[in-house]
Amino acid sequence: MAAWVCSTAVQNNAQAQQHLMEAGGLAKLLAAAREDVDEGVCAKAVSALNSTLHNNAPGQAQFAALEGWQTILTLAARGGNVMRKSLFMMATVLLEEGASARARIPNLRQSLHTLVNHTDLDDEMREHCHRLLAL
Repeated sequence: MAAWVCSTAVQNNAQAQQHLMEAGGLAKLLAAAREDVDEGVCAKAVSALNSTLHNNAPGQAQFAALEGWQTILTLAARGGNVMRKSLFMMATVLLEEGASARARIPNLRQSLHTLVNHTDLDDEMREHCHRLLAL
């Protein structure tokens, strides 16, 4: 529930994004996404991370320093709704930031190639992976 509230509060709100970052919110959301066994909690944490990073270069830098991209790539490989949220987050940041964001995501191309063949990936998400690979 807390991740869902954070996601809504920081969405398109630079001041709220900054407050969340100053309070250590990125690390807490990453921990929730990594450690919680409930897929719903993980998906909400990824949504909150996505809302926090949207149009937020300092947040993206802090996220990268916290090894957030490795977490997102690992979560994407789980499948299900967490995969969808993780791919959507990657697409959002990559489309906003372009080459500079791609350079901060280690093993991005290799991970996307692996995800394209994931059994839980539907046609829409597979196409999404292909678009990300084409960037």
